[in-house]
Amino acid sequence: MDGIPIDDIDDATLTAVLLYHVVSGSVKSTDLSTDYVPSLSDGAAGTKTDIYVDITSGVVLNGSTTVTTADIMATNGVIHKINKAIATNCCRYRFEEQF
Repeated sequence: MDGIPIDDIDDATLTAVLLYHVVSGSVKSTDLSTDYVPSLSDGAAGTKTDIYVDITSGVVLNGSTTVTTADIMATNGVIHKINKAIATNCCRYRFEEQF
């Protein structure tokens, strides 16, 4: 979605993109392992769209998004600050298939 003004994104797509950046529960960085984690965004056949987490050198999501500040405690969970929106091109259930 590079260069697309937010006003040009329909509500369903924006909701899916935002939910792709959220996982269920309060997950701290110490709880992570290199593996797929389901986001709250709906995927194919009733599944949730996965985020690939790689902890071999810091925390990298889907091969390109880096967690820059981990474990920010909030009243409704844990926030991990990232350097850019999470790319969707390496997930088991590709986000693009929904649209």
